[in-house]
This record gives sequence, structure tokens and C-alpha cells, in this order.
Amino acid sequence: GRQDRVGDGRREEALQLVQPLQLGDLLGDTLLQFHVPVLERLGLAPYPTQLLAAWLMLEGRFAEMATGEGKTLAAGLGAAAAALAGVPVHLLTANDYLVQRDRAKLLPLYEALGLSSACVLPTMTRTEREAAYRCDVVYLTARELAFDYLRDHLLLSGVRDPRLLQALAISQGQPGTASTDFGALSAMFEASTRAAS
Repeated sequence: GRQDRVGDGRREEALQLVQPLQLGDLLGDTLLQFHVPVLERLGLAPYPTQLLAAWLMLEGRFAEMATGEGKTLAAGLGAAAAALAGVPVHLLTANDYLVQRDRAKLLPLYEALGLSSACVLPTMTRTEREAAYRCDVVYLTARELAFDYLRDHLLLSGVRDPRLLQALAISQGQPGTASTDFGALSAMFEASTRAAS
């Protein structure tokens, strides 16, 4: 569905939907307070279902939404509320295109709320990734998150498990990943982490 523009009574509809849920005062008030910045910065009025989805995500539940129902805004509302509460937020999307698109679309809202945001992309250096992860809201794919976790775990713990090194080499598209020469894989990993620092 299309996003309705300013002045169509969406705030009142949202209030009617959200109030019966008996949201915690802070959470409900916070989500409803986003209505004005979203209108001003994005020119969109959040649908009540988007507010409900944001609330469900903040409660640690799943919110399933069909194509066109506004997942980008719903996730962004939840992310902004959590980030304002001091919770580091990682928004996972299906691919790098959506990582960049969704962050760019919601950047004006995050800026209006005084929140920092960034993307983590495969082409980024380790230094760039570290800077991105320090932001309030971080957009990335599950693949990037998993392999960044793996890299950090290996660096911090000194683990030299050949299977982990091989998985890391594969994730970085290193040549010779089919090799069982784990000494070479270990040296390749150490060289790549020194180069990325």
C-alpha cells in the first residue's frame, strides 16, 4: 500500500489502535512522539500497523508484514526508540542494496532525533567497520554480522581452529579456500587481519 501524506487523520487512527494495547507509558509515548518527526522529515504518516509492528519488535516479538506494508519504516521506528533508550541497534536486511536504501531513507529521521547511523558493507575496511558499529543504528546483512563476529572472535581469542579459518577465508573470497593446508589458511588470515588494521 502507499504511504499516506500529512493531514489525513492517521495520528488519531494510530492512537486508537495503540491505546488498547496498553503499551508501557514510555514505549507508547515514544512511538507516538515519532509521528511528528516522521511527518516533518520523511513526509509520511506512519500507519497504525507500522506502530504496532515497531512495538512488537521492541517487545522482542516477531512482526510479519506483507510487501508494501512498510517494513522499512516500522523497523526504523523500533530502531529509533531502542537507540534513544541507549540500546545499540543492528538492523539486518536481506542484501546490501536494502542496507544502503533503508538507511538512506531513514537518515533524516535519525538525524532529527540526534541519532547516528551507518551501514556495514563487504567493501569496508576493518577501521570503517569499527566506526560503523559505534553508531546508534547500524544496517547490515546477516552475512556481514556473522562474519564480523567470527573475525572478532578469532582475533580476540587467538583461536586457530582450521575450520573457522577456512570459513573466514571463504567469506573474504580468498583464493585457495578449497585447500586443506591450514597453515596457509592461518597465515592468510593473519596477513589479512594485519592489512585490515
